[in-house]
Amino acid sequence: MPNFKILLLFLTMLLPMWSMATHNRAGEITYRHLGGFQYEATIITYTKSDSPADRPELGISWGDGSLDTIPRINGSGQGVIVSGTIKRNVYVGVHTFPGPSVYTLSFEDPNRNAGVVNIPNSVNIPFYVSTQLVINPFLGINNSVQLLNPPIDEACPGQIFIHNAGAFDPDGDSISYRLLECRGENGLIIPGFGQPQASSFFSIDAITGDLVWDSPLPSGLGEYNVAFIIEEWRRGILIGSVTRDMQINVVPCTNIPPEISELPDICVDAGTELSLTVTATNPDNTPPQSLTLSATGGPFLFPMPGQAEFVTATSSTGFVSQQFSWATNCSHVRKQPYVFSFKAIDNGNPNLATYKSMRIEVVAPEPENLIAEIVAQGVQLSWDLSPCNQASGYALYRRAGNFPFDPGPCETGVPAFTGYELLANINGYATNSYLDLTQGLLPGNSYCYRVIAVFADGAESYTSEEICVQLPETLPALTNVSIRETDVQTGSVFVAWSRPDDLDTNFYPGPYFYSIERKNEDSGVFEEIALNEGLNDTTYIDTSGALDTRNSKKTYRISLFAGDLGGETLVGSSAEAESIFLSALSSDNEISLNWNEQVPWNNNLYVIYRRSPGISDFDSIGVTETNAFSDTGLANGVEYCYRIKSIGAYSASGYVNPIENWSQEVCNSAQDLEAPCAPMAEISVSCDSLNSLISWIVDNSDCYEDVVSFKIRFIAAGKTDTLLLSEPLVNDPSSLVHEPGESLAGCYLISAIDSFMNESNSIKLCADNCPVYELPNTFSPNGDGINDFYGPFPYAFIESVDFKVFNRWGLELFKTKDKDIFWNGKFNGETLPDGVYYYICIVNEIRLEGIIPRKLTGTIQLFSVSQNKGN
Repeated sequence: MPNFKILLLFLTMLLPMWSMATHNRAGEITYRHLGGFQYEATIITYTKSDSPADRPELGISWGDGSLDTIPRINGSGQGVIVSGTIKRNVYVGVHTFPGPSVYTLSFEDPNRNAGVVNIPNSVNIPFYVSTQLVINPFLGINNSVQLLNPPIDEACPGQIFIHNAGAFDPDGDSISYRLLECRGENGLIIPGFGQPQASSFFSIDAITGDLVWDSPLPSGLGEYNVAFIIEEWRRGILIGSVTRDMQINVVPCTNIPPEISELPDICVDAGTELSLTVTATNPDNTPPQSLTLSATGGPFLFPMPGQAEFVTATSSTGFVSQQFSWATNCSHVRKQPYVFSFKAIDNGNPNLATYKSMRIEVVAPEPENLIAEIVAQGVQLSWDLSPCNQASGYALYRRAGNFPFDPGPCETGVPAFTGYELLANINGYATNSYLDLTQGLLPGNSYCYRVIAVFADGAESYTSEEICVQLPETLPALTNVSIRETDVQTGSVFVAWSRPDDLDTNFYPGPYFYSIERKNEDSGVFEEIALNEGLNDTTYIDTSGALDTRNSKKTYRISLFAGDLGGETLVGSSAEAESIFLSALSSDNEISLNWNEQVPWNNNLYVIYRRSPGISDFDSIGVTETNAFSDTGLANGVEYCYRIKSIGAYSASGYVNPIENWSQEVCNSAQDLEAPCAPMAEISVSCDSLNSLISWIVDNSDCYEDVVSFKIRFIAAGKTDTLLLSEPLVNDPSSLVHEPGESLAGCYLISAIDSFMNESNSIKLCADNCPVYELPNTFSPNGDGINDFYGPFPYAFIESVDFKVFNRWGLELFKTKDKDIFWNGKFNGETLPDGVYYYICIVNEIRLEGIIPRKLTGTIQLFSVSQNKGN
């Protein structure tokens, strides 16, 4: 930045009139990519045409240490008049950056215009704006937003003011808006800057970019400058920003702004020709005023065909209407909607404008004619190419079983609630086929598919129609892994499977046998436990080995072999399936059941069975579609036993339906393991009686319902040991008087205990001492036995003192650290003469936070005759 200021000084020497008059009112920097690391930057400023401080060129800092002066390219030295005496100046420069990085482009002009209300001494404050350029090859090429509406507007006191910059992102990135403070020298916030005062609020809509001032104060006439930043986001990452500094002129008004008809957000299919009527009216059309209706938006800039059309219309009747049309096509498809900004301006005193925005999303139509064919390796899928050749590829989705889904307007892609899961991302517009391999597909099951077109910016088309196929039954499919007996050594499991009715017996000639395989719980490897001969014997009851069905799940697989034993050929294996494994967790009057299983079919319902004490049979107590159930209202300490029955089916026909399986049996008892709430308590300290009164109460909430006693502990100040004041106290009494001894300082911990001896968190209450140490102002050490020694009265809660006595010349006569002092009025063995003496006493008080010193000073009147103690 120092080099930039040297550049500005040099340019100022070339153009001495720059600092002589008011100047910059609004502006921003935008950029576009030219190729490689080369970018073109455009500075746009707005100035008064009659200002002598004209700028035929401006200085720019590129953010990489490079500085340039760039020329104005519009107008013959005077820019282009955009409104009244305000001119628009355009400066363009080209720069090649050294490589990927984040660069801040900026320019600083020595002068703003004079008299800006919310910028103190504005004529001497530089005008500064910046723009962030991110060069990141992983995010792709980026061009900044373009701001299509000029940043000079007028507002009226007491009336809502709305401005929209008309930002358009040519890359289709997501943009957001937020307010900033105006910047001055070196890009720092201008001292004393404040956002315009409003009767209600001043803000900017983060999504639409509507800058709303509701509303200028009647006393707030004049020119205001405000700034906001427009940030670009790609895949959730900030990839650039543009800051605009704009000016709003609040002027006396004799009219009110025009009104524009409601403009709904719209979603259209690419290829649809959109046409709608936009109208504006003047609410106070007396006398009649002319209205001008115009529009800005990125699609107006597109070359034909596909360019949006809206011809600026003017009417003198206070009512104007114009047709907006847009023949959309596939080149308009993008993730972010297009924003169109419509502006109505009257010719009143002053000219007032109203903005209204409309968002239009262009969506690609779905790929058509999705076909699924069963082949030896799996399912072969193909579809017509997307009608939009701008697509970068396709996304293929699959689910077991069908799910009818008719997307609504703008409901693109395949929503998660359909149960479809992403199967594959396919790169390339021309790649319109995919082989879904048999691995992961279960014979006999029905599988459904959908495909969408995807675009480079993340846009998605509508989904295709659903297509479903049913795989042939060429392998066995497990249907039952059900626990028959629950035991740690003599458990029993019923295993069943379906016969492979579509087996190619010519390719795999018999004889046939099944290998029943169980997964070793330690190694995770399947081991053969039995053989069934023939294709029709499809059940097995597993009791092999010391089978523990109580503490672990059991997982099985069926393998089919063809040929004689010893020369057999593996046809294939079923998908594995495991038994339902149930757990039961106890809590207060409740047992929570949770279970899990991995099976190739779909379990859609579970029935919960319970055996109560004294009853031999299980009874159904509920059903659920989830893998959890809470049995409530139970008696604590009583054992209950549970089993779960699952009910499910394969998505295809031809299998056992419903498929029912049982979990193991689990028993538990409800127990109160939850601590009660901490009691509400208070403490009252009596320093006279040297005791503390601790009292507590409980309310009627559930967490107190079985509280039976309380525990009170005491920790003396400066100690770490906890003293239990008593055994747990029953609910009545609900208070305790404690006499800790010489010091009251310490903390009490009070907790509640329920009927199951669960203890709550402790509430902590602390007591402090009330130290007192009073010294008399007279004493008479004359040996008569009355008031012969000087000492404190009364005193309490004192650890020690540092006491010293001085005469009027500052000579120390006596000192002690004894808190009783016990001075006899003598110095060097001789009784001191009558008179006034002075003391300094540091009193070390015993407090909750420790020993705290306190300084006392005063006088002592010494008498040779007996006197009563006084204060």
